[in-house]
Amino acid sequence: MITIYDLKPRFQNLLRPLVQAMAKAGVSANAVTLFAVFVSIAAGAALFLSKGAVWALFCIPVVLFLRMALNAIDGMLAKEHAMKSDLGALLNEMGGCRFRCGFIPSVCAYRRYRSSLGGFIRSGCHFYRDDRRACGNASKGEGV
Repeated sequence: MITIYDLKPRFQNLLRPLVQAMAKAGVSANAVTLFAVFVSIAAGAALFLSKGAVWALFCIPVVLFLRMALNAIDGMLAKEHAMKSDLGALLNEMGGCRFRCGFIPSVCAYRRYRSSLGGFIRSGCHFYRDDRRACGNASKGEGV
């Protein structure tokens, strides 16, 4: 049975030409991480503001795939193009936490509360509380 770990090298090989072009153009791994956070927050806001439109649900797999690709790209830039830094490691961990805080509550709000601002805030607070603990541990080098 194929696992995600079997697919990762193949996925990275598909991304490698893009990563090399980005490195040659001077794009930093940290810039990719920050862009991924922006994409997550923007997608979460769009989902929330869609007010229950069905088309918005079709965006979820696209955003998740894009986040996965951006995460792989920033890691490859850092490792293969000598862009590793302490700030980059922190941004990478915080980026994952901000993804969950920016996107997942919107999915919950969509599902449970539709366009209720209160539902969005309750969902966001729940994920923020859990991620604050996870990010705090990650920034101390304890892993998530």
